[in-house]
Amino acid sequence: MKLGSAGLVLRYPQLRLPLLGSLIGRVPLGVATVALLLGVQAATGSTEASGIVTAAATIGVAVGAVIQGRMLDRLPRKTVLASFACVQITALCLLAVTTSAKAPLMPLAGLALLFGLSVPSLTATTRWLMRSIVTEDELPAAFTLDTVVLQFLFVIGPSVAAVATSLFGPSPALFGCAACTLAGAAIFLRTTAADLLVPAPRPVKSTVDSLISQVRPTLHIAVFLLAMAFVSTSSGFLSLGITELATVRQGSLEPVGIAFSAMSIGSLVGGLAFGTLKWKSPLATQYLLLAAGNAALLTVLITLPAFGVFYFVIAVAGLFLSPLASLASQTLDRLAPPSAWMQTQGWGTVANTAGQTAGLAAGGIVAGLAGPSLAFACSAGAVALAAVVAMPTLLRASRKATNRAEEPAPALVPEEKT
Repeated sequence: MKLGSAGLVLRYPQLRLPLLGSLIGRVPLGVATVALLLGVQAATGSTEASGIVTAAATIGVAVGAVIQGRMLDRLPRKTVLASFACVQITALCLLAVTTSAKAPLMPLAGLALLFGLSVPSLTATTRWLMRSIVTEDELPAAFTLDTVVLQFLFVIGPSVAAVATSLFGPSPALFGCAACTLAGAAIFLRTTAADLLVPAPRPVKSTVDSLISQVRPTLHIAVFLLAMAFVSTSSGFLSLGITELATVRQGSLEPVGIAFSAMSIGSLVGGLAFGTLKWKSPLATQYLLLAAGNAALLTVLITLPAFGVFYFVIAVAGLFLSPLASLASQTLDRLAPPSAWMQTQGWGTVANTAGQTAGLAAGGIVAGLAGPSLAFACSAGAVALAAVVAMPTLLRASRKATNRAEEPAPALVPEEKT
């Protein structure tokens, strides 16, 4: 039986509890960094210190994703996930204590770096689990479902962190993140069949060049990672453009929160709708249409409309974000060699992190010197450039998807209603 919607993926009994565990275990992704930012700011009174600590956590996430991905491709995956989860729980508990104790900056930054390095790769392993269970036709819906779940965490997480930190301080929020990591990882590892998390066999190579080639992505993947970075760069330009517009026009940052909420809601709705639709067009066509729609709407913002219109346009532009992220995951899945699948997902994290960091840095300069209109123009241009750069790789991935669709479906089947 073919499933036409992302929600129907939950009918697979092999996915229900692992997905629940993955959701709980990834709560710190949306909560911990904001709790750290606010906690360090309150403890030290220094915006610079809070920025350094959160930057250390972000760098750790990017570096740790590739290191952990390489380990997951070579070692028993349950052991790797359990080990990283234990380290992250320890780091979060230590951060909870040291933040409240107003520890010096360097220990806080070091622990934040350790937290980032040790984030368990539940997103990558969840998607590996999905591709091991669902049919090829259902895989886009499955990946979209996980993208929407992740988007939900990033939407609700900062609000939860802000409320919890303001009411109880940073320690309860960070201890809560540690508890979520413990519970989520335990549920995921306990309910996932061991044979579904076995690394793919890989050829034994001994030369230095071959070892290096196993770390770096292939040319096609590297080009697509550049496109992913451009999409993330767009969000950086957009963020600073909105901030500059709110400051100049209204003298407060209240419109920034409203705009991001509107965009996030649009992204959630777009992801759910995208998972329900059955696309017959190849990945390249889907990506081109979605990128063009997003870029066109961002171009409207160049005119600096009234805030009511601005919120509407940015909400509609948000409809394209989760689908684009889902297509990126599908493309990496199609192109990644089986022996480096997890590592390739890690490189995707690096691309997103690097792109957003570059966009924030450049966006601050552009918006400050030339105003928000140019920042919005750069945001739209980055998405358009991403589509151009990604097109050769997407065409290659579309051909691979066609070939894989001809393979026999997995033996596991969804639970039938009685």
